[in-house]
Amino acid sequence: MTQPNERLPGPPRPVPETGWQLRGAIDEPVAMTPLLRLAACALRHRSYTVLMPVIVVALTVAFTLAQRRTYTAVTSFVPQSQDASLSRLAGLAAQFGVAVPGQSGALSADFYADLVVAGAILSPIVEEAYGGAAGPAAGGATLVQVLRARGADSAARHEDAVKRLRRRISVSADVKTSVVTLKVETRWPALSQQLATRVVTGVIDFDLHTRQSRASAEREFTEARLAQAKVELRQAEDQLQGFLDRNRQYHESPQLQFQYDRLSREVASRQQVYTSLQQSYEQARIDEVRDIPRVTVIEPAALPARPNSRQLVLRVFLAIMAAGLIGLGLAVAADGLQSARADRQEELAELRSAWSSLAADARRPWRLLLRGKAGR
Repeated sequence: MTQPNERLPGPPRPVPETGWQLRGAIDEPVAMTPLLRLAACALRHRSYTVLMPVIVVALTVAFTLAQRRTYTAVTSFVPQSQDASLSRLAGLAAQFGVAVPGQSGALSADFYADLVVAGAILSPIVEEAYGGAAGPAAGGATLVQVLRARGADSAARHEDAVKRLRRRISVSADVKTSVVTLKVETRWPALSQQLATRVVTGVIDFDLHTRQSRASAEREFTEARLAQAKVELRQAEDQLQGFLDRNRQYHESPQLQFQYDRLSREVASRQQVYTSLQQSYEQARIDEVRDIPRVTVIEPAALPARPNSRQLVLRVFLAIMAAGLIGLGLAVAADGLQSARADRQEELAELRSAWSSLAADARRPWRLLLRGKAGR
């Protein structure tokens, strides 16, 4: 029985949810997505994700503004689509049953684009002196000195100057129009203009010398063939003359008439070959001394009015992207190191606790027996 003052236990009253309980419910661990974990990691290590891009951007801006301005001179030219001397040589060879393939392959725009940066064009240029308003070249310094070429001897410095000049030249060829565009970039506008003009002049001189050399070889070949054709024509004419001396009434005999026709055709054929060779020989002599340029300059190199763009905005954008990725990687690495260090500390604490318990049991072994009895 219950005492008078005792109260029977009733059902538990519902406890109203307080703000602390609501806050505890909100603070319960929630499964985070990898993106949220990455964002949290970036916020925890703001020194990497924020400070790193700021430092990299500052260095990029300082490096870009510290660079010296450069100037680019632009010129363009177009070569002839076909070489007349090669066409005549092909026509002459065709008379003897010899075909000459690929007549205009070496005269394409791509050929001249490769020729612009060839050593045959750039080697004489680096040894020439450049005056005017060309910076350090105002006193007539060579390009080897202007570009500060390095090397143990003059040959090594010359080769290094050619490589440095080749890096400052950009060339492109349009296959449809055969227009070759040349750009030269240096620190001085006058020097860029002079070099662009000098490179095109070198291409014209090289092309002219090549054509004259080819015409000279063609003249020598045609001259030798012309002398041989003259001998063959003389022999055919002598055979026809001897036949007429022996057979004055050859038209009365069908056999003699046939022999006469054959000798006449031989003389006519030799005469035709001799005439063609003689024309080719005269034309080759003309081409050998012809100095008409085959390269037409469309746009001469003008003095650059403005320096080239430093592309500061693009560099800053790329620096921010790269530094952000690097900073985020460092933040993830630092977070991983902290987690590993915390796990290591927990393991060390457990090891210390177990070691202390073992030492205490070793000093008081009867505790193990009491603990065992209490467990039973």
